[in-house]
Amino acid sequence: MDSPRRPTETGLDSARSRKTLQDSEAETRERRAKILEIVTKGYLVMGREVPVREERALIVSAWEEIVAVIPTSRLQDSYTEAMRRHEGAGMIGAHELVQAYRDLSIPKPELYRPPALPQGGLATPEEIREIMGAARAKIAASKREREARGRASDAFKHVGEIGPVGPKPVIVDGFEQYEDDGEIPF
Repeated sequence: MDSPRRPTETGLDSARSRKTLQDSEAETRERRAKILEIVTKGYLVMGREVPVREERALIVSAWEEIVAVIPTSRLQDSYTEAMRRHEGAGMIGAHELVQAYRDLSIPKPELYRPPALPQGGLATPEEIREIMGAARAKIAASKREREARGRASDAFKHVGEIGPVGPKPVIVDGFEQYEDDGEIPF
């Protein structure tokens, strides 16, 4: 019985395989170099002596397994964020890089922008003063209205069943105000 023949690699297929393997090896070297750089910086920042070559190779190998979830392009950002958060005198750990990467990857909620502001813009100090001034004016007007209603209800509480008698409101600056003519409202 003849065994099925395997297709032989052509020269082109072989070249592609070698190119892919070389690219993969180059990416691995680049990644290991970046991890070594981060580990070395970590030792230097913490004021520790950088390990000898054999120890560094073991450290990089261990870190490589832990930080496998972090793309090479994000290793530096993750290291920077992890160092900002790191507390204590001990060395930064690979797990801190992974946590920093995860936190950096979470989408941040968009900042609240009041509807009075231009679309997508932030308020200038003048716009903030204008908005705050308008809010203060509304609060003051509301307070004046409540006080005026309070004075009016005080004037009407003597009336009893007779009906509303008392000062009539006068509109001043768009708000009702009550003039007191000195008469007793009963």
